[in-house]
Amino acid sequence: MTIQEYLEEYKKAGKRAERYRKEYEAEQKKLGTIRSGVGDGTPRSGKISKPTEAQALRLAAKAKKWKEAELDELELRNEIFELIHSVPDPYGAVLYERYIEGKEWEEVGDAVGYTGRHCQNLHKEALEILEKHFIPFHSEP
Repeated sequence: MTIQEYLEEYKKAGKRAERYRKEYEAEQKKLGTIRSGVGDGTPRSGKISKPTEAQALRLAAKAKKWKEAELDELELRNEIFELIHSVPDPYGAVLYERYIEGKEWEEVGDAVGYTGRHCQNLHKEALEILEKHFIPFHSEP
């Protein structure tokens, strides 16, 4: 895995966590529909129905998956944040705006006081610095 691929993993981790959050909320909505779909919502017996129990178990599994994805995202963010701050500015600032903040090149330029094109050049140089000093950082065999 290259340094750039590793840095891009943060965005992917965020999208994964967001997808799991949406799945959880959809499952939660279904469970609410099942509960309130029976008259006034008052249970008719002392037991939870099998479909409701299964739905609740799926909800718990989705909640766990979502929370694990959020934790992975946070851990990755901290690793990447530390890596980015190991290079001097303006390189670190460009990497931060691009990978942590997720900005487009013109927005990166506005944030760090350079043109978007110059930021692309600084980005390339920053990746070369990281490749030179930090490989085999997360490299695959």
